[in-house]
Amino acid sequence: MLQPPSWITRYIGIEFGDKARSIESCDCWGLVRLVYKERLNIDLPLYDISESDHLNVEDALVTAHNNGTWIQVMTGHHREFDVCEMSIPVKIAGVWEFPPLHVGVVIGNEWILHAERMTHSRLSRIHDRRMSSRILGYWRHKKLT
Repeated sequence: MLQPPSWITRYIGIEFGDKARSIESCDCWGLVRLVYKERLNIDLPLYDISESDHLNVEDALVTAHNNGTWIQVMTGHHREFDVCEMSIPVKIAGVWEFPPLHVGVVIGNEWILHAERMTHSRLSRIHDRRMSSRILGYWRHKKLT
């Protein structure tokens, strides 16, 4: 079992903030942006979208998939700093749905760093049953290919 790198402690426990983009407070995309800027010197788009604006979040993900900045990575071929796209349970019109509304950063191939409202930022094991069932795919920034 591999341990995550020590630099990751800077990003664990960051308070969740909808549309926040700093080390003091961030949402899932804000955390991805922060890691990419500080660790890779890559500036990612702001996407000033509330986590509760499900349709615009989904539209932003589709745009990101189609604009050539991100290359889809086959499951099992992910590596550190790939972005993991995940579903999140959402009740829409009284029905539970699981749309692709959440992202995190792969850390050390076995971990995902992500931020959620109820847990703040944290590490989760990729192969944990609860986490693996949410993973929809992995994406690599074109500058990392």
